[in-house]
Amino acid sequence: MGSAATSLLSKRELLALLDTANELTATDTLPEALLHILELAGGLLKASAGSVILHDPARDDLYFAAATGPVADTLRGRHIPIEPTKAGQVFLTGSPVVENQLADHYKEVDRQTEFTTRSMICVPLNHRQSTYGVMQLINKAGGTEPYDERDIELATRFGIQATIAIHNARLFEQMLATSGLYARAEVRADLIRQMTAQGRATIRERFTVLFADLRGFTQLCSMISRAERIQALLSDYITMLSSLVVDGNGIVNKVVGDGLVAIFRTREGATNAVRVALQMVTGFGRLRAAWNETTNFSIDFLDIGIGIATDDEMILGTVGDDSFRDFTVIGPAVNLAAALVDAARDGQRILSDMLTVGALTDRSIVQVEGPRKFKLEKPGPLIGLSYDIYQLREPAETVPVPTGAAPPEGEFDVFFSYRREGGSPVVRSVQQALKDQYRIFVDVDRLGTGHFDTRLLDTIARAPNFVVFLSPGSLDRCQDPDDWLRREIARAIGTGRNIIPVTLPGFTFPPAEAIPEDIRDMARHDAVEYSHRYFNAMVDKIRERLRPPSLDLVAR
Repeated sequence: MGSAATSLLSKRELLALLDTANELTATDTLPEALLHILELAGGLLKASAGSVILHDPARDDLYFAAATGPVADTLRGRHIPIEPTKAGQVFLTGSPVVENQLADHYKEVDRQTEFTTRSMICVPLNHRQSTYGVMQLINKAGGTEPYDERDIELATRFGIQATIAIHNARLFEQMLATSGLYARAEVRADLIRQMTAQGRATIRERFTVLFADLRGFTQLCSMISRAERIQALLSDYITMLSSLVVDGNGIVNKVVGDGLVAIFRTREGATNAVRVALQMVTGFGRLRAAWNETTNFSIDFLDIGIGIATDDEMILGTVGDDSFRDFTVIGPAVNLAAALVDAARDGQRILSDMLTVGALTDRSIVQVEGPRKFKLEKPGPLIGLSYDIYQLREPAETVPVPTGAAPPEGEFDVFFSYRREGGSPVVRSVQQALKDQYRIFVDVDRLGTGHFDTRLLDTIARAPNFVVFLSPGSLDRCQDPDDWLRREIARAIGTGRNIIPVTLPGFTFPPAEAIPEDIRDMARHDAVEYSHRYFNAMVDKIRERLRPPSLDLVAR
């Protein structure tokens, strides 16, 4: 905008913008900077509330990154859809929106927070070709005054400041991630001060170290000629591992080829490391199943190996100088975990030392087998050290409904419907992710005695949720009135079930007129796109749309 637009602003407002620029250099965290921007902008625009709403690429929705006003604490972290919200409209178009008489805005947030939105300015947060999100200012003078051109100009200028803060924060995040500190902000907060201080910083404390390695990667490279394909598979694998570490309150310290090194701190470090290791094994099985569907040859030879070790005398510190600095962990557990990951083969996917097992604060999460002796050999004349090590597995599952027993009323919370061809691995993966919260009907062998047709359709009618997995071509056979997928969907629609379509890669809904009338309503429900790269975020989307599980399952 030119000088004419800038002239709309008073000296006081221009000084506030300068103050915001100074604040960006003084605040340590992005939330602090965004909150300061919202407070200044809200004061000058007489807004009752304000928010910075950012795009979450993993979930492909929007979330409140910062907020001011009477319901700020309720809003922070809350997710909203891109469509049909005003924030989503501005995010998609990149054009500001001013509404002084709101009639068609997304009212769900107002309903959940008991806050009434009367007027709004919403401006995009753009940097070059990227749009990070939007900034909203709500209810000028409590909704009694209209927003005007000067308000738009001021909000846009504050939006530019917010964009600078977000851009700088993301650059800093990338720097930390490539320096051995890829983690949640609260996990590494004290380490950042060490990282940015002059000289070599060291911290001595108890750590649990986790090494993960891909088995069969060399053979895979010899079978796939295109380097881009190998890069894509490896990227999927490392993304899955690193996201699990970060979600599990760990720190991704190194990525070396097809391997990853992670650190877990605090009293819960050992438990978090073991929990993440179990999730890695499950996640890798899911990833391998997805890869198998994209290759002509089987890649079942691929596997994962994980080594975990804990020690009290560990050092976390920097190596290098002020021009180049890297965080690294040093100590006996590093050597032991590296040796254990190398030994984790032939079905023994997770090996752990005694200190890790002894430090578990929740033994119910894992099945421990051992100990057995393990000798860590040293090169040359040095004598190797002997350790007690353990194999770790998922705990044995208990089946609540014996095979052959008819499920009682309300036994299942969710019914999974899918084509066996092309959908089975995905369905099993999602079932594993939700099984601790929901009782899920997947296969007909869970039905008891009686007429098959009636029992299956009655099970759909009793389960409050109906999740249908749609693979490419899965609706083609639905033109046949006797097709079972069609009958299942029609039953769910006819009995008013909570329907959640999950679309697999390559699936698109055909035109409405091409879908049989009795299942046409399915296409009107918001679909969740399946993603193995962002699997946890995708499952979260499904979980958010599911009706709560039955009380008897919660009690268990």
